Formats: sequence, structure tokens, C-alpha cells
Amino acid sequence: MTIAVYARSTKDNLPVYIEQLYNLLTKEKVKLIIFKEFYEFLKTEHNFKLDLNTYSNSEELISKADYVISLGGDGTMLETVSLVRKSGIPVLGVNTGRLGFLANVNKDDLEKAATLLIKEKFTLDKRELIELSGCDNCFGDVNYALNEFTVHKQEGGAMIHIDTYVDGVF
Repeated sequence: MTIAVYARSTKDNLPVYIEQLYNLLTKEKVKLIIFKEFYEFLKTEHNFKLDLNTYSNSEELISKADYVISLGGDGTMLETVSLVRKSGIPVLGVNTGRLGFLANVNKDDLEKAATLLIKEKFTLDKRELIELSGCDNCFGDVNYALNEFTVHKQEGGAMIHIDTYVDGVF
């Protein structure tokens, strides 16, 4: 089993969470991989010493991970979902801030939640991604959303035309 961690490079994501997770996963013989940009931040800004395997993009994450832990807030959770995409890899959202709607596991419960994840004792809350297509590479390869898209027109008086499909049906 391999568990990946995705987090933003912010002061909220202190190395203590990663060290705690690393110790638990090592004890349980579970492999840990971490988002490379966040890992470099930990080493540079926090003098982080653990030698961890990393991933750099969505393709690497999807090919290596069985589960993903999103460490941050709801924004981080949405970024994590854009990396996981339609792969079916379950994501556990751990909130390091005050209030999380999508990342609803409190940071103090990380070890307990990870233990349940390892033992596969959890209920999966399936969410559907929506995908935006049609514009010429407007968003690069991040054209997925969890709940909604917001569409704005560029010019004040211009009309916009939107075709909406669900499961290929207009």
C-alpha cells in the first residue's frame, strides 16, 4: 500500500504532521510519497531531515498511490482532487486551519484517521468531477471541478453561449 500526501507550501503545514504520518506508516509497513514541491519547502524552510519519496505531477501520483491525504484546507483539497482526477483514488482531507467543509478531519486526528485508512475502515463519500471543455486550452490540464464552474464573460455587453452535457447527453 502507498499513501501520498499533497499539501501547499505554507506555514500551516508544519513538519510535525509529516513526521507523525511517516512514523505511523513505517510501523505499519506502508509506503509514503509526498508532493515534491512541498517536500522541498519542508527541507528549505523547516530544515526537514526525513528522506522521502516524491511525486511531481498527476500522472506520477495516479501511478504510485492507493490513497491520498490532502493536508491543508478546502482549497488544498480542491487542488488534490484536480491531481487525482477521475482515477478513483480516495482522498482523505485533513484540515490544518479552523474550519473545513471538504477537508473535515481535524489535524489532531491525523494519526487516528490514517490508521483507519490503512485498515480500510472508512466510508467512501463518492463525488463526481465536472469537466470543462471547448475552449482552446483555457485552463491547461486543470479543467476539472468538484462542485461547480463559474463562467464570466470577457466583455460587458457580449453574449455567451454554453452547451451543457451530462454523461454525453445534451
